Amino acid sequence: MNYLIRKFYLNVLKISGFFEIIYSFIFAKKSNTEVDVIITLPDKHKEKLANCIWGIKINLLHKINSIFIITDKFEEKINYVHNLKCEYINEKELLKISKKDINYKSHNIDRSGWLLQQLLNYQAVISLGDSEHKFAINADTILSRKQIFVKKNKIVFNACDDYQIDYFDIAKKLLDLPKLSFLSFTSHHMLYRRSIMKEMLTKIEEKFKTTWPEAILNNVNKKLHSCHSDFETYAQYHYNYYKNDMKVEYWFNKSIFKKDKIKNYFNHFYYKSLSFHSWAENR
Repeated sequence: MNYLIRKFYLNVLKISGFFEIIYSFIFAKKSNTEVDVIITLPDKHKEKLANCIWGIKINLLHKINSIFIITDKFEEKINYVHNLKCEYINEKELLKISKKDINYKSHNIDRSGWLLQQLLNYQAVISLGDSEHKFAINADTILSRKQIFVKKNKIVFNACDDYQIDYFDIAKKLLDLPKLSFLSFTSHHMLYRRSIMKEMLTKIEEKFKTTWPEAILNNVNKKLHSCHSDFETYAQYHYNYYKNDMKVEYWFNKSIFKKDKIKNYFNHFYYKSLSFHSWAENR
């Protein structure tokens, strides 16, 4: 039943999204809401970063105060980030946890860096930049048409087709959430509010009597391939306590496979974002 309800809601959002496409092409204008941009950069996505930033500068219709690139400390990476006119942030100085502290492997695949990236995102939201609003995006994803993420004082949350119950289970466990949405918001990017993030992380610390990174690491199920989603946990918290401040839209994302013609202009008209996932590169 939940599956049918979810499919119904997604189809409704998709239909209304078609009208949003037309409206955005005709009436799109910049939002007054200022943002800082947060991108964590693992080694495997280094060559994708320039396109990610290009998409942000062209299509994110907010005043951007700073673009923070969070990565490890290698001279080559530091110079690369500065050449892209972004601010380099040493991940080891931002968060006193490294991959070796996480020790997360699933089916002989090291997922420690993937989980570390999520913790870095949270820490960046509460400690970097001056803006209340932080736009976080995965380095392998490109905004492919013009978008704003605050509409009539409501934050846009993009609902995706994927729905991983494990993400909802850990969010509920961490925050004792009274309800969960029918929709998932793990859409490869999200506009966070710093004050709400601080409030959420404080609740986690109060419940588990430890720091929020330790609470998350101590409670995720590392036997699972995907044990936590930073986007989903925050979105479900927002859904429970700030639902009236949410505007839910369909994500219109496309994963790019080797066979896809990525320069097809239809992509830039129809899709909001294009994702160049490592797992899809040779498929």
